[in-house]
Amino acid sequence: MTEYPACPELWARNVGGSFATPNGIGGGWRFDPPDGTSVAQVDLQGSLQGLYGWEAAAYTIGTSARVLVGCPGLTCPGSSAGFAGGYPAFNSGPVILSVRCGASACSNGALGGQIYVSNASVTLNDYGLPTGRLTGGSLLSGGWKSGTQTVVVDGSDNIGIQSVRALIDGAVVASAARQCTPGQKVPCSNGATEVRVPTNGLSDGPHDVAAQVVDGSGNVITTGSSTFYVDTVAPTAPLDVAAAGGVGWRASNKFTITWRNPPQNAAPIAAARYTLCPDVPSDSTAEARSKLLAQCTTGTRSKRDLTSIDNLELPKTGQWDVKLWLVDEAGNEQPAKAVELDGLGFDDAPPSATGFTPPTPDDPTRVHMQAADSLSGLAGGSVEARRDGQTAWQPLPTDVTAGGLSAVVDDETLPKGLYFLRARVTDAAGLEASNDRTTTGDPATIKLPIRLASRLTTGRRGKRTCHGHGHTRTCRYHLVTKPNVRVGRSTRLYGRLTVSGTAMPGAQIEIWRQLKLTGAPWARVGTVITSRTGRFSYLARRGPARSIRFRYAGTPTVRGRNDDVALRVRASSTLRPSRRNVVNGEYVTFRGRLAGGWIPPTGALVELQVRSRGQWRTFAQPRASAKTGRYTYRYRFETVRGRASFKFRARIRQQPGFPFVTGTSRAVRVQVRGL
Repeated sequence: MTEYPACPELWARNVGGSFATPNGIGGGWRFDPPDGTSVAQVDLQGSLQGLYGWEAAAYTIGTSARVLVGCPGLTCPGSSAGFAGGYPAFNSGPVILSVRCGASACSNGALGGQIYVSNASVTLNDYGLPTGRLTGGSLLSGGWKSGTQTVVVDGSDNIGIQSVRALIDGAVVASAARQCTPGQKVPCSNGATEVRVPTNGLSDGPHDVAAQVVDGSGNVITTGSSTFYVDTVAPTAPLDVAAAGGVGWRASNKFTITWRNPPQNAAPIAAARYTLCPDVPSDSTAEARSKLLAQCTTGTRSKRDLTSIDNLELPKTGQWDVKLWLVDEAGNEQPAKAVELDGLGFDDAPPSATGFTPPTPDDPTRVHMQAADSLSGLAGGSVEARRDGQTAWQPLPTDVTAGGLSAVVDDETLPKGLYFLRARVTDAAGLEASNDRTTTGDPATIKLPIRLASRLTTGRRGKRTCHGHGHTRTCRYHLVTKPNVRVGRSTRLYGRLTVSGTAMPGAQIEIWRQLKLTGAPWARVGTVITSRTGRFSYLARRGPARSIRFRYAGTPTVRGRNDDVALRVRASSTLRPSRRNVVNGEYVTFRGRLAGGWIPPTGALVELQVRSRGQWRTFAQPRASAKTGRYTYRYRFETVRGRASFKFRARIRQQPGFPFVTGTSRAVRVQVRGL
């Protein structure tokens, strides 16, 4: 036998020759259906021939075995026959196409047995169901889900799996086809298949996922289900975003960002994402802005219910802005809802303090420390002075300027002498630098006083004295610095300002007031301007006892000066007896009222005195009303013999809360007749 399995035909025949072939020797082709399937129909195109003892046949074997075409035989009445097309096989087993010697011996001297097939197909019956199970994928990994997820289904069948379908809550939502080759006995392979499953459109909460496995013949089986949870709504913006310790510059590249998470209806917060971008000045060009934004970096911190990012590091020194948004456990996020926190700065280089520069002639008491910081900028500092021979350093009023520090060495209050200077500067990151030298490297010093001296004299006009005669006669008033002033009266005060003995015209004199009360503060009450001779006057209105301070603030080249005037306003009161003539044993009621007001809430004590044996003696201490200032006292005369005349007065001492110096009322007389 010779077989030619050359595509696209099959051809088998006896080989030919001068020998004989024994009985039963033959050859051909056999089709075995896969396990679990049977042959339903065979379709053949070609021909058969059986002569000289040779046989050719197409038949099936098994429980429903049958001859499809036999030659010679019932289906081949002559020596040859052609295949007619379709031959039902009725769920049979294997299909055989063969040529063999059917006699005791078959001659090979001529072509006797042959089978030729130009087209053949076998239709199979497959009644077996495939198997399948859920084995993995992101949808089964636990937690909350959103977007497109995956499910892995492991399927198996005798003819392979052609596709897998995903079901959510019983409805098919996605499928995946496997690679199959039609026309093969086993057209498809077995194994795991990944299906991409969309969750968009699902309600938030739990859902069931299952899968259907479809074998190569279309048989379907549904696997068991699993539960997963869906959240398709992204979190809103974080609340109360802040930097621990506030935004601004730091010398250490460690920042902590805190926030409150918004309420979540489904998946909890699982992570926070952020971007760090350099601060872009508002006046930057488009090119500069593009270069800066190219330095932006991103990051993620993950933790359930995360509310802070600790130890956040900036990419490099400089000022940076952070944008922060939240990610829930389902992976939902909204970068468009990011909250921006501006002004995180990192500066690890201290400022420079070059040295003190020489004072200028127009402001000789002002000293300058030349300093700068190119990154975070100068934020503060102090200049201190130490008198030669002493160890204590005194801080000076200091300002931060564009070029460093500026301070004033006040030669009005500091004692004269040589002073050494030093300065300390700090940048916005808190880094410091100090220097006690000039820009030329010499010790920084200044000698006081450095400004011209001023003289200020004030007071109320007192005694007038004159000198000389005729046109050389000059007169002047002595100024009283502690004048006595009656209650309810105004008084005019005078003064003069000179600098090095020369009148200072057009200078402003500040006027301050301090009541004669313990701990009373100074309050500014007005200003006056000096005349061309340096003189000025001020009308002190009626009021309590107080000090009036005249203050010349000075100029950058002239020292300031203070001068005080103490207005001694004496307490005063009325006093009136109810009767001026009485008999011994009768009562007299004394009534009075304090003048000037300013009575403390607890009232004011009044001493009632009588003149006896050449001196005033206190016999009663009524308290004047805080509201009205009135007081009364009832007094009974006793042990008076004959006729007597008594003098009475009220004395009001200086006392806490009552801004007046000690004063008295006018004396009144009462005549007493003894029995």
